[in-house]
Amino acid sequence: MTTPTQNETTIDRAGSGLIEMLGTILGRRSFQAGQQIFAQGDDADVAYAVLRGHVDITTVNSAGVAVILTTVNPGQFFGEMALMTHSPRSANAVTPDGCELLALPRTLLDSKMATASPFLKLWIETLASRVIAGSNCVTAPD
Repeated sequence: MTTPTQNETTIDRAGSGLIEMLGTILGRRSFQAGQQIFAQGDDADVAYAVLRGHVDITTVNSAGVAVILTTVNPGQFFGEMALMTHSPRSANAVTPDGCELLALPRTLLDSKMATASPFLKLWIETLASRVIAGSNCVTAPD
């Protein structure tokens, strides 16, 4: 499993009160060990923040083998790219050990983006598109 580094964005780095604030406006969802949170190709209506447990982001390589692209740890977000780019999920999300998540609905993100400057919107959309394009090019050894 990976651990957050200084370069990774986590809820903790955003401020100690952020989790409490998010918990008052976002729904909590729990998943059992081995349960799939979403599948590659699914429509996206929510992003998540991990409160407890871990989530593996996976895809299947050309040989049909499941490959873990990254492991999302407590305090980190996942599922945001599909919301930002209004595209289907680019990978699968499954929890190996069970997890508790905060759910960030598309409507909340869209309302925040509506008030962002045009430059910031373009910047975010460009970065999100590049990350998705890069992850679509990733193949694991067969």
